[in-house]
Amino acid sequence: MPVLVDAHLSKLLTRQGVDPRFVVLKQDYASRKLGKEHSPYARFWEDTVSHKRVMEVGILPRVTNAGFFVVPKWQQEGNKYKSEENCFEAEVEEGTVQVTCVNDQPNGRKKFDQAIWHPQVYLDGVEQHCGNPIWLETDHMNPNYHFNVLEYDYGFCKRRIRIIEGRIRDRITLASNPDAELRVANNTTGNMRLRFGSRDSCSMPIGIVQGDVEIISKEELAKASYPITIGASPETFYPAAGAASPVDGRCYHLSPDTAWATIQGGAGTGADDAGATDIWAGFKSDAVDWAAIYRAIILFNTAGLPDDCYIIGAVLSVFGEAKVDDNSCSPAINVYSSAPADPDALVGGDYNSLGTEALATEIAYAAWSVVAYNDFTLIDVNTDGFATNADGTYIDKEGITELGLREATYDVTGDEPAGGGTDVYSYMRGYAADQGDTANDPKLVVTYVIRYYQAVGSGAVGIAGSLNRKTSKVVGAGSIAIAGTLIRLPKIGVGGGAVGMAGTLGWKFVQAVGQGAVAIAGALSWKFVQAVGGGAVAIAGGVRYAHKSYRLFKGFIGRELKEPTVRDQKPFTGRDLSDGTGRDLQDFEGRDLK
Repeated sequence: MPVLVDAHLSKLLTRQGVDPRFVVLKQDYASRKLGKEHSPYARFWEDTVSHKRVMEVGILPRVTNAGFFVVPKWQQEGNKYKSEENCFEAEVEEGTVQVTCVNDQPNGRKKFDQAIWHPQVYLDGVEQHCGNPIWLETDHMNPNYHFNVLEYDYGFCKRRIRIIEGRIRDRITLASNPDAELRVANNTTGNMRLRFGSRDSCSMPIGIVQGDVEIISKEELAKASYPITIGASPETFYPAAGAASPVDGRCYHLSPDTAWATIQGGAGTGADDAGATDIWAGFKSDAVDWAAIYRAIILFNTAGLPDDCYIIGAVLSVFGEAKVDDNSCSPAINVYSSAPADPDALVGGDYNSLGTEALATEIAYAAWSVVAYNDFTLIDVNTDGFATNADGTYIDKEGITELGLREATYDVTGDEPAGGGTDVYSYMRGYAADQGDTANDPKLVVTYVIRYYQAVGSGAVGIAGSLNRKTSKVVGAGSIAIAGTLIRLPKIGVGGGAVGMAGTLGWKFVQAVGQGAVAIAGALSWKFVQAVGGGAVAIAGGVRYAHKSYRLFKGFIGRELKEPTVRDQKPFTGRDLSDGTGRDLQDFEGRDLK
């Protein structure tokens, strides 16, 4: 099996006590049609020592609906350029672009739907012309891509048609003021919509759109911040239809000279995900009051996680691109939940969908790196295996995990910072997925273990009260009775004795092994890790936080239990029971416990 060589992932796993030397690739990018632990967005790794597993998930699809790896390049055929293997088919001839869906899409686009466009560029009403395209050897935005950009030179601007995984972007870039009105008529046909829009160097919208014509006035161009990008692009293409389509981008509230409370608490005025190469968290002051607040939304398809896995850790990583604090207010950035109305296209209304419950430790302005990944170690806020947070679903095993970034010191709290005057920014910025490649796009690394559900033996498992969530592994001839409420799970109870809850068991009972009894007469709070042997372990009152290593070896013959790494959670064969024969267990296959 391929071993782990990714330096950033190795660093993250080392922090969790996993030795990267023993981590192997369990499953490369693959079609979700193949089942769990298969995903076009994720690779799956396994630690061969602890048997912890890792899902490393990004936003861009790496394989197509047919299961072939995406090859984000152009290939030339005469005077035409055609895309290689991707989640769409694209063809460029004499400046005309034709894009075709190769499978149904989450937003309702169907296989064989098309978009065709041919931009005409005008300065003060006079059409501008260009020659044949230059096929760039290296991507102008990301040096890890090659032969994926076609460039047309108009003299005062350049048009670039760029393809990456699942995306094609057609952008005209102005490096300086042309001192004239700019008009781009896109001449669109087909039954698939395009997304239009122009942005200055600070990602501020500029100009207007009339149908498929984009217009920036001479006056706007005179006061704009350069470079400016303008153009048309289809929405992102995905390898399968359904409600599991990840996206990232920024949402904002723009309103010149407006009170902080109005911008911070109001609805958004715009968003950008089609062509947004960076994601922001920060704000902008104006002459008297405030002009803008920026927030980022980052969605990941985590449907490849096994339904029966238990998540023990997660890290969101964002590669830093820039930071500015001209307001001298020392901003910070943190992770929060998000809830966009449409998971594959952001709109301005998604601005106030972000939560206020911190899901990680904030990163201060001074600590924000602009040359490496910034890692947010996520907090299991409800101590339920990252299942829920204050806003509902946290890491979603069935679909989309919805996260976001906000400025933590002022935007989240509502406290107004000290402004610095007109067009003064304070922000931290990272690369979005449109930057492309796996070397600097946003990623989520989820560490988990697999739970096997087995009740084995001639005894009974009885719930006299209520059982919350799951019973993970109960083995032996004795009984397990819940006379009160069991919260979450008893993970392994093995032997001929009883495990009984006369009161309440709080959160996690990991291992009770042997012929003796484990009884909770009162309340156990948080975590009981190991009780091993032939004796009894009784909690007559309450235990707070952790009862970590309680081991008795009276009459016990099995392998020594280690810290809860789940190494031994393979289907139980009875070899570890005290008589060592397992004769009463040999026919058990666990069919009735799904």
